[in-house]
Amino acid sequence: MSKRSTTTKDIGLVQQLLESSQLRLAPEFQRNAVWPRAAKAYLIDTILSERPMPLFFLQRGRSAQTGKPIYSVVDGQQRLRAIFEYMEDRFALTESKDRRWKRKRFSELAQSLQENLLNYDLTIEELTGYGDEEIRDIFVRMNKYVVKLSPQELRHAREHGRFYDFVEGLARLPFWRDQR
Repeated sequence: MSKRSTTTKDIGLVQQLLESSQLRLAPEFQRNAVWPRAAKAYLIDTILSERPMPLFFLQRGRSAQTGKPIYSVVDGQQRLRAIFEYMEDRFALTESKDRRWKRKRFSELAQSLQENLLNYDLTIEELTGYGDEEIRDIFVRMNKYVVKLSPQELRHAREHGRFYDFVEGLARLPFWRDQR
């Protein structure tokens, strides 16, 4: 019987799962690492700034040899790769505005910031009892129609104030609707 359950695991625990071979980061249906360095740095800045990030989806199974839980990443592989690569000092935080960690690698962070990163809780949806075809279908559904925000949509999300309100009011005038 298929079951979904939501849980949290901190980054330190997920790293332990990877190191003990209980986490399969890239099952065969996953794509290769595709995130640019700037996206990885921005994600780490998100963690250090204590901002939320989307759910991770892991298929939970059991090792036939050890009886321990085994997790396969269904969604979130790029994010996990970025976290682990940062912890291995493979890039610095170029996308940050915070002086405490801007341009720093993991080993260059203050001990308290390293601990904050390791203790950051990831929200995980564990999928148990799903067959391989169902897991592949879930993966496709999550990734088929991902649409990146346009530059205008990003500005819309970031900007606010009187001028912004004025321009938005102008844009709602019937004149603009009639010009399509």
